[in-house]
Amino acid sequence: MEEETHLAVRRFLATHLGPSIEVMPTDIMAADGKTIVQEWNAVFKDGNVLYLCEAKHNMTDKQVNKLPARIRKFKEFQANAQPEFRNVTKYVGVLCGTLFPEDIRKIAHLGFICVYPSGYCYDVKKPEDFIIER
Repeated sequence: MEEETHLAVRRFLATHLGPSIEVMPTDIMAADGKTIVQEWNAVFKDGNVLYLCEAKHNMTDKQVNKLPARIRKFKEFQANAQPEFRNVTKYVGVLCGTLFPEDIRKIAHLGFICVYPSGYCYDVKKPEDFIIER
């Protein structure tokens, strides 16, 4: 599931932003370069925008509500993280789920990109008022 959602998000971003999308490390390291302080299922970067992906087989409102705190926590570690993360100033949360009920997607669409099964592939939907730009 993680691999499929990773590819779906990557294709979606490439379609909207072009080939400049960078695939980033999923482990955020502490200043010592050895300790993992945070893990993501996928991370993409375009310029100063970072797309942080959280994948769960069963997406619930509890996981949706945890994502803002995880992004805030990332910001705390950012200054001491790997150099490629330091020039990021914008953060976009991406929620991926195999079982992602419609009522939970409606909540999540208030601020996150959502990835969920649709037919034989994963569909990627952004909030209606969200503009993807460089």
